[in-house]
Amino acid sequence: LATDPRWTVQAVFGVQPVDDQNLWDTDPNYIGSMAYDDDFDAANNQLYLLEFCDKIDKPTQDYRCVLQEFDSWLQMQSQSGSPDDQYIINCDSESSVPTESDTFDQCFIAFSELTNSSAVTFDYETSKVKTITIDTRIDSTLWSPTAEIDKDWRLTEEWSIAERSRAPEGANNFFISSMSFWYLDSFNNIVTSALEAIYIV
Repeated sequence: LATDPRWTVQAVFGVQPVDDQNLWDTDPNYIGSMAYDDDFDAANNQLYLLEFCDKIDKPTQDYRCVLQEFDSWLQMQSQSGSPDDQYIINCDSESSVPTESDTFDQCFIAFSELTNSSAVTFDYETSKVKTITIDTRIDSTLWSPTAEIDKDWRLTEEWSIAERSRAPEGANNFFISSMSFWYLDSFNNIVTSALEAIYIV
């Protein structure tokens, strides 16, 4: 058994942090629907997104976010004697981040398809990047007391609020998501319901 199981933690760009799940819905397979953030503009915020990867704690020492991988790929392809066809077709000889804004989406999408990246979603019809996720970490684990998870949540929220205030328009609606925070919320709701039931009795 794992002795230090880490929660999956991600910074999410391009999605609104809403929960439309009906608590009275009896369908166990329904987990709510996704609401995109139409103000998210990856093409005009490439440098910020790339720098963001260095601002947050890495989940592992060798982790590289999708923007860092994309930047390295562009450098490699631009110097290659036989670059990938996807690079030739979609990237207009770009050599690093930032690319020209009108080239970014199609080039970044081509890269994400070539590498089967799960960190990027996009609209096929408009060839526009819709979401980007960047992995990060928190100190608490699956075995941590709820008080430690709550501390991590509060620290994460404080950092996110401060960072969003500094972030440029088009990249300032990100949020941090983790199963640990959902677990904490569920736990707190259960405790609240139990206490309310005691008072009613």
